Amino acid sequence: MKDQDFAEIVAITLWKKNVQFRIHGIYSPPKNKNLNLDTLLLSRNAIIMGDFNATSPNWGSVYYNRVGDIVDCMQIQSSYITRKIPRLLSTMVEAQQT
Repeated sequence: MKDQDFAEIVAITLWKKNVQFRIHGIYSPPKNKNLNLDTLLLSRNAIIMGDFNATSPNWGSVYYNRVGDIVDCMQIQSSYITRKIPRLLSTMVEAQQT
């Protein structure tokens, strides 16, 4: 695996009235097959967003890829996670036939 195949994760911690919020921005390149989200500090006040390059039937793809399976498992295992996808925005790019 090359360096450009690893995910990039940035976390920001915010405080408001003694309540901590964490925002995680993630970019997982298309060739990243081993996305590791175990290092994220998750709580009720965490937001995880980004480009995972993940596919899953749960969000419109016809198949899973490895990263899609990881993201789905993370959502199932955590009582805090709710997947939100804006209905007006496309979340996947499909090849157009010419």
